[in-house]
Amino acid sequence: MIEINKIEDLKPFIKYVDKKYTNGIYPAINFEFKIHGELQDVEIKCDLQLIEENMNIFYGELDDVLSLVDIDEGYCVNFFAKNVYAKKIFDCEHLKCENFYIEKESKVDFLVVADTIKGRILKAQDIFCDNLDIDIVDCSFLNALNVKAKVYKGKGAVFTNVEYHNPDFPKELVESWGSNESKPYGIVYQHDRLLF
Repeated sequence: MIEINKIEDLKPFIKYVDKKYTNGIYPAINFEFKIHGELQDVEIKCDLQLIEENMNIFYGELDDVLSLVDIDEGYCVNFFAKNVYAKKIFDCEHLKCENFYIEKESKVDFLVVADTIKGRILKAQDIFCDNLDIDIVDCSFLNALNVKAKVYKGKGAVFTNVEYHNPDFPKELVESWGSNESKPYGIVYQHDRLLF
């Protein structure tokens, strides 16, 4: 497991991705927690806000990576790991992982979790997961099979003590809908929005 005790601990995992490999509009700064080509678990033990205003910590010391970033043009910040354990406040633009555990509060614009999101408070624009078990969730779009929340806020609606389970549909029925299976950790960019 990789421990993040301060923002500087992210330096070995930072990568710059040119806009021609993203959406053609914005480049990306990726934090990929890989060792020997495999994604690792990450435990975040400090307040970590990976938003543009706080990214200047990486300028100067990582010129080889970030000298290509045009600050005026903007960029996306992506975070990739196997399982993420956020012990403190964690803010990020895009997060993709297998499981996400939140001890305090997290704010993620676009969140794609292959299995479970569990914890206290989550604010997000879009959430994609199989299982959501959270005390308070505030999001505009939620795509989940199983939802359990004390409070769910979304698009002007507030629900309390929410539980929802989406049944498993027959494979033939699902295929008739023309659905596609997503590849793990595959990224697709469309316009100025990151789609996983």
